[in-house]
Amino acid sequence: MEDTSLLIEKKIEDIKREMEILKDKIINISIDNEKSIISYFNCSMNFTKNDSEEHIIFSDFVIQNNTNISLTNPVILIKINGSNAIDFLGRFNNKTIHDEKAQWERVETEDMDEKSDYWLKSKQTTLKPKETLVFSGFQMKWASSHEQNIHVSGYFYCDQYKKGIPSLNSVSINI
Repeated sequence: MEDTSLLIEKKIEDIKREMEILKDKIINISIDNEKSIISYFNCSMNFTKNDSEEHIIFSDFVIQNNTNISLTNPVILIKINGSNAIDFLGRFNNKTIHDEKAQWERVETEDMDEKSDYWLKSKQTTLKPKETLVFSGFQMKWASSHEQNIHVSGYFYCDQYKKGIPSLNSVSINI
């Protein structure tokens, strides 16, 4: 009977070690998948010396799913911090504007700052493996007569990554 007890205890210890090894493998797979989801800004800038014109940043926010799983309900956060007022323009629906051709919709969250946080939900509900999703052609404008410090950061969220994944780059301007 004692031998059986010892065998059971040994088996339990073996199973615990195997569970730890498996847990580490799962964590590593999650980390590898997270690194395989890439988002970044692709932008160009138009700065003017004329005080009556506006400085403009033209940008796309690109998400690439380089994993082997489909990502559902993609949402992006574009966070704009500036020392003066910045206009954010793009093709997306919101409370007052509804364009059937728009592929993105601005959504509200409880703790969002309406002036700096742009939460955008894609009409495309699934981002399949090896697919790319783009929020294209948005603009950020501000008066050239004002000095401006701008920092724009981006994040990608989906059902599988609710904590969000920061973009590879950000946009910072001091003018």
